[in-house]
Amino acid sequence: MFSSYFDKLFNKSMHKRTRTDSGKGDEVECLMQKTQSSDSQYENYSTYSSRFYILLLYCSAITTSSTLRLSFSAIIDYAALYWNQDWTAIDWLVTLCYLVYPLGSAVGEAVQAKQGFCAMIILGSGLSVLGAFFRLLSCLFSASPLGYGILLLGQITGAIGLPPLLNGGGTIANNWFSVKERDSALAATVVAYYLGFSLTYFFSVFFVSEGVDGSIQGMRTFMFFEFLINVVTFIWMVFSLKEHPPTPPSYAAANKRKINEEHKIRATMSNNSRLDKIFDNTFKLVGNQQYLILVIGISILSSTYQAVYGLIDEFAAVSNYTDGESAVLAVSYTVSGMVAIALYSLAISGRIEYFPTLLKVLLAGACVFGVGFVYLMYPGNFTCLVIASSLFGLFVMPLVPVVLALIVECTYPLEESFALGFTKSICYLSTVFMLATLHRLIQLVPKYIGLASPANILVISCFVLSGTFLFVYKPDLQRHKADLSKCLAPGE
Repeated sequence: MFSSYFDKLFNKSMHKRTRTDSGKGDEVECLMQKTQSSDSQYENYSTYSSRFYILLLYCSAITTSSTLRLSFSAIIDYAALYWNQDWTAIDWLVTLCYLVYPLGSAVGEAVQAKQGFCAMIILGSGLSVLGAFFRLLSCLFSASPLGYGILLLGQITGAIGLPPLLNGGGTIANNWFSVKERDSALAATVVAYYLGFSLTYFFSVFFVSEGVDGSIQGMRTFMFFEFLINVVTFIWMVFSLKEHPPTPPSYAAANKRKINEEHKIRATMSNNSRLDKIFDNTFKLVGNQQYLILVIGISILSSTYQAVYGLIDEFAAVSNYTDGESAVLAVSYTVSGMVAIALYSLAISGRIEYFPTLLKVLLAGACVFGVGFVYLMYPGNFTCLVIASSLFGLFVMPLVPVVLALIVECTYPLEESFALGFTKSICYLSTVFMLATLHRLIQLVPKYIGLASPANILVISCFVLSGTFLFVYKPDLQRHKADLSKCLAPGE
């Protein structure tokens, strides 16, 4: 209802502009006719070997940019000493990355609407370089409050640059890869993100240590290393990135290219057309029932498991586990999850019709092993806890690319980066709320009392609630249907 109303409103406003300025109106009609007449050139679709090069480039940009997000998670005490701050001030550096995600997504979409997809991606990578530079510069003033201020500025700048990169994975997959490959390409961008903050976790421990005199050694080297890899990726991106190949790989990609060309033509005639597109896309998302089910379900689930592992040291401390043991739990979860994503990509690539069933299977496993992980977290049960953590990661992490692929399907032909950015913004804001709530609940009962603790009750309730939403999801594979029928999606 919302989408049809705004389609009519949009078309009516365009008709008024055309009548007001007949010269521009004639030019728009002429360009539209040229765009529509060019559809025949895409009768045969093809893929190019350079698509793997583009995917490698894009994933490298995501990996290097995401290193800035959790740089201090493994060395939070060292970072607090180095910049003369307390533990909370360093912890806020991570929380800010979640809070500014909607801002980064909005900046990326604004740039894409005006300058195109490649400009949005290069902007994201450039902001990551600038953020890494500020972080390196802060090392020169670490003994003064100015140092932490510059560090905070660098963290915010890098955090704004990451969303355009993360949100563009669906666009890269759709523009460059065939129907059988595009879901695997999207999954690869998810793995690149997890790989980034996993690598920075180990690099931080490798570079930074405490000297014999109690001073922190290697922080400047660590900051320079992150700056260097982001600079190299940015230069590579500027000279190599392309939005799409000469010939689209599928009908869905060809149709999306046609729609984008029409929007660009309208945008050159009026700045209001860009705002019309943004508002139109927003109301289409809000009016899409299956999308709302997916985004509510995945936001509850992702915020819960991210908060649990973000506070894993606090959960472990309640049961008398050490920081080293809590780190093992986090690593086992992450490694098993990344392996599971790779296996899922190879097993069911190109079979999007099976994704709704896979969603329910993964969801059932994630809820069962998530509850089991919470239940088994009692003192003296570390081995079973590691196994439960690995099994939980094996089921819950592949849910992310599966849900993202289903979101791209049910929101087609909307811009993939817009739909994914909207979704991830909600997920990360929910994560901030869940982190704060669980932290407070753990402090209320700082000892193990089983499943009856307030924190455990909240975690289990969220698993059940998210499962309830995602289990009622009904398949709405609009992009898949368009590829099968080779007809324009309704409303376009």
